[in-house]
Amino acid sequence: MKIETAALVAMSVLATDPLAESPAQPLRGLFCASEAHLDAALIRYQAGENMAVILAQLNEFEQVCTLADRISYIVTAPIALGRAGSSGPFKYRAILVAVQVGANLRQIEPPVAVFFFREMPIENAAMET
Repeated sequence: MKIETAALVAMSVLATDPLAESPAQPLRGLFCASEAHLDAALIRYQAGENMAVILAQLNEFEQVCTLADRISYIVTAPIALGRAGSSGPFKYRAILVAVQVGANLRQIEPPVAVFFFREMPIENAAMET
């Protein structure tokens, strides 16, 4: 199943979820439990450190960040954090509602907030007020 098809399935599965305020989006990349953890990872990543080393150190005592590179996190209601700019990285907070592994879609109960960044902005994302 292609990611586009899985995204359509995710949107239909999650359509009854009251937290699904916006269309579900499958995303890959670095996801963290807090904005502070994301900031710590971003600073080190932009300084040229290896992501595996960054994650090992950040997750030494508890799992706070994950690199979703072979799976997709299905999120809704992305909110852009900080000021709007024309160049990345762009930081976001969203609601994690499912995880897609291959053709398998697993809902997250209860949905949780996640923080992540993208090199390109997410269209129609709300801005933090």
